[in-house]
Amino acid sequence: VGMTSGQRRPTMVRLEPAAFLVALGKLYESSKKGSVWVTFKQHTITPPKHTQPKAASTPLKGDAAVPPTAEEKPKPVPVLGETVCLVRATNGDRKISTHLRAKDVASFQKTYLTVLAAGCSDLKKKKTKKLVKV
Repeated sequence: VGMTSGQRRPTMVRLEPAAFLVALGKLYESSKKGSVWVTFKQHTITPPKHTQPKAASTPLKGDAAVPPTAEEKPKPVPVLGETVCLVRATNGDRKISTHLRAKDVASFQKTYLTVLAAGCSDLKKKKTKKLVKV
């Protein structure tokens, strides 16, 4: 895919696994006549090269740490050095990705299978030639 001087490369958008599957389904729908590439890759979380690690801030006197409520439950963030499964998808125009922890891979793959089957519904069966035994 050639890029002209005025075009920009699509940026990778990192999503939560559930949002990734929804976006992947939309990517399949928008690419009925084209291709969608999905890759699974083992990845170790490292700090970005362009940032310095921030010093831990100390709470001011009188500030109390309030635990999050059930509705404000923090999203699990991969820990530095943790090995995760990086899943990326693109159709050439749009790129999406997500990180999966080892415990989430099996349930993700089951849901991915249904999204994949729905995206492949327009494929035509290949005509096979019957072999004649001699």
